[in-house]
Amino acid sequence: EWFLKGHQHAFEHLGGVTPIVVPDNCATAVDRKTGDLNTRYTAFLDHYGALPKPTRVRSPQDKGGVERHLRIVEEEIMPKLDAMPITSLAEYNRILFSKVMARNDRPYSKRDGSRTEVFLTEEKKRLKPLPAHTYHSHAEKTASVSRDFHIQYHSAFYSVPVTFIGQRVTV
Repeated sequence: EWFLKGHQHAFEHLGGVTPIVVPDNCATAVDRKTGDLNTRYTAFLDHYGALPKPTRVRSPQDKGGVERHLRIVEEEIMPKLDAMPITSLAEYNRILFSKVMARNDRPYSKRDGSRTEVFLTEEKKRLKPLPAHTYHSHAEKTASVSRDFHIQYHSAFYSVPVTFIGQRVTV
């Protein structure tokens, strides 16, 4: 649920939806055995009109840019926050946000502009508009169909087609 909320907040912060989302092979998004995206994440991305493109297993070249930015936050910004007398999560988030934005405003060393300028002049126009309604998630569970062609979900029984007897289904 929070993984999806994080994506939703990111889209809202950017003011649009990225056409392609490249999730890492985390268990929240991808079944690590098959490499398939889970159905909740796929439904979420469908709602926002984003195309999922998971990173290849054991291929760091797919996620280098993201890893670089995470390293900047972990090595440059967070150690400074550790030394500050912060008393609440809201205060921590506010200070972290301002420091990340200040870092994004710093000029590049090998090209013109800053991370913020590149986003505003080149990338923002490529975002898709946010949908009219926000995504509402659903719970998901795997259940076995019993001989009486019923499954149990949250203390209630539901009928399923007879052809599913003995199989596992996603509810």
